[in-house]
Amino acid sequence: MSRQGSDETAPIPRVRLPEVHEAWLPREHDLYRPRHGGRQILALLAALLFFGAPAFSYLFGARATEIENRALVDFPNIMHGWGFFTEFPQWSIDYLPFRQSAITIADGVSHVVFGESVSLDGVGDDAAGGPITPSGGGDRRIVYPKAIEGGDGWMYLGADVDGKCNSERSLDEVIDAVQRLRAGVEASGREFVMVIAPDKTTAVPEHLPADYAGRDCSSEVGAEFWKRVPTETGAVDIRTPLAEAGEALGRPVYYPLDSHWMDEGAIAMLTSVAEDLRPGSTAAVTTTEDALWHSDADLPVLVGRHAERTGMTYRIHPDGSTDNTHGLNYNLDQPEHFTAGPLAGMITERTAIIGDSFLAAASRYVSGFFSDVTLQYYQTLSHDPDSVIQMLVEQDVIVVEVVERNLVSGSAPFLEEEVIGLISSELARNPIS
Repeated sequence: MSRQGSDETAPIPRVRLPEVHEAWLPREHDLYRPRHGGRQILALLAALLFFGAPAFSYLFGARATEIENRALVDFPNIMHGWGFFTEFPQWSIDYLPFRQSAITIADGVSHVVFGESVSLDGVGDDAAGGPITPSGGGDRRIVYPKAIEGGDGWMYLGADVDGKCNSERSLDEVIDAVQRLRAGVEASGREFVMVIAPDKTTAVPEHLPADYAGRDCSSEVGAEFWKRVPTETGAVDIRTPLAEAGEALGRPVYYPLDSHWMDEGAIAMLTSVAEDLRPGSTAAVTTTEDALWHSDADLPVLVGRHAERTGMTYRIHPDGSTDNTHGLNYNLDQPEHFTAGPLAGMITERTAIIGDSFLAAASRYVSGFFSDVTLQYYQTLSHDPDSVIQMLVEQDVIVVEVVERNLVSGSAPFLEEEVIGLISSELARNPIS
């Protein structure tokens, strides 16, 4: 009896081998891939350090501080989708522990090796490098350094150059706008005064470097500006009073490491305005030294450093004896009204002074010259023109203080045709006799 299928081969059972990482295969195997364990661990540690250091340092008491001229960025919102990942790096950079120390060290090395400050935005302030022109289409503005390092420990604001070399309006357009603003105010029966605060590059040029980006164009535009604007608009030119105040003090009236003038500059400005309105009205005004004050300087932060500015404050006496000094007021986004008992020589008409950051220092001393005066930043015209215009309607005298760079660049909001029209029409509806 024969067996059926005795000549058939029995099937080989299929055994499932365990899964093996490709790095564990023999080197001769086609699927072998080496494992980069050391590199992967190093990359993971670097990522953990970069992204986790801010959180870990916070737990141990370290706090990030503002070392640039802006606020620290907020933690990105997870609801922003992919935007969360694009926003996260800047947050992590801002909150890196010891960032200030690192920048300080880098800045010191940069000064020793290259003779310039380290740049926080990729735009150095080396004059030999010159300005940067954006490539491709779109905005063709030349990008100038944010700060210019001069000699003897002085620094200058890059916007002094940028405002002249990248102006939004031509000088003819600026002059025409000021003339129309003056005409609109005076047509309503009110007095109008514009006073120009010179840029520090204009008032104290002796500490500028021999060469810097934008030197030629800013010098040319600046010369034409001062030749034409005071003459053609009637604006008060206070370069001479500021220089005379500096000569009397034995030093300039601008801070070496800040873009603004000291209190002596603010007093010189108010004196010039009062004399323009009422010649001889300031004859009895006296000032006495009060105390030194300290605050953060605004230029070093543009290159990642920190420094203070120090200046003298004064007591102001309109009649030579009565003290009419106020405290410093930076909060001028809203109207700030000052009144003082009228004394001989003081201007008693209701007066408004709209200005920029140079107006803040003057807030201490306005009642040395005006018995009824309201201060406000003209930048408010950009987002809330009605509040400024309604304040102006209530005045008899309107003074505009404007820093040179904002006027020559054409960026001041009161130069806009729509704003001039609103001011002129509202004042015309509320004339004074």
